[in-house]
Formats: sequence, C-alpha cells, structure tokens
Amino acid sequence: MTDLDLPRIQGFVVRGYALPFAAYLFLKIGDRPGDVDRTAAWVSEISEDVLTAATWSVKPDAGVNIAFSYAALRKLQLPDACLAGFPEEFRQGMAARASLLGDTDDRAPANWAGSLASEPVHLALRSQAQTPDATAAHSTLPTHRLPQQRVPRLSSPSPP
Repeated sequence: MTDLDLPRIQGFVVRGYALPFAAYLFLKIGDRPGDVDRTAAWVSEISEDVLTAATWSVKPDAGVNIAFSYAALRKLQLPDACLAGFPEEFRQGMAARASLLGDTDDRAPANWAGSLASEPVHLALRSQAQTPDATAAHSTLPTHRLPQQRVPRLSSPSPP
C-alpha cells in the first residue's frame, strides 16, 4: 500500500476540524487576458493557509479549504485526459443535478442565495476558526489581489 502524502491533502477529506465558525467566499475566474494565470498564482499563494491532513502538534486557530468546480478546472486548462477522469456527476455540476439532490421547490437553484445558480462559481473558499474574530481576520485572505470577478460572499457561523 502507498503511504498518503498528508501535507498535500486537504484535511477535511480525512477528518473534521471542530472549528465552530466559518466564512465562505464564492469566486468566478474572469475572462480577461491573464486571468487564468493570475488565478493559478493566487491559488498557489493561498495554499500555505490551507488546512491539510498533516498531523498537528497544536490545533490551528484558523485555516482555509478550497474547492474547484469542473468548470474551474477546465478554465484553468487541466489536460483533457485529467478532466475525463472525473465522474459525469461532477462534470454536470450542482444546479444541473438539483432535482436528484433534493434541491426542489423552495430549495431549487432559482432560490439559491445571490447569483449562485445563475453565475458560474469556479472556486469556493471556506475559512474556519475557533472564534468569530479569528474567522473575520482569517477570511480576509489576499482578496485585494483576486483576479476573479467575485460572486456574492456568504458568511455564517457553523453550528458548534
């Protein structure tokens, strides 16, 4: 069996953090020349803040996780051979599969917050922390340098 490279895996994949407060940021990769390269550089820059699956000596006060949609991976120019390895369900996206997921009636995509159903969401960042203050401080990642056009930001505490 191959050992997992835990520092290269996002921690929520293998365990919960029990960090009770969170802020969410949904982003769209822009269409201007250079946006893809700037996005890739920005993701690389914030990767040091990502909570990984590596063992902690001390629990962090806060950290970030990042999710990419299939549309983001295409826009970031992953090779077709890599993209073909993703399941059809991921390629379709959440809005296209809403009825299968139980997102109907008042939970239908048309009722999703802001423009989350009508605008492409390419990246989702989740900042989690021990306290509301730490969440607020940590969720101000280098957003002033974001090359993406921002899709509405949603912030809410996670249940304790």
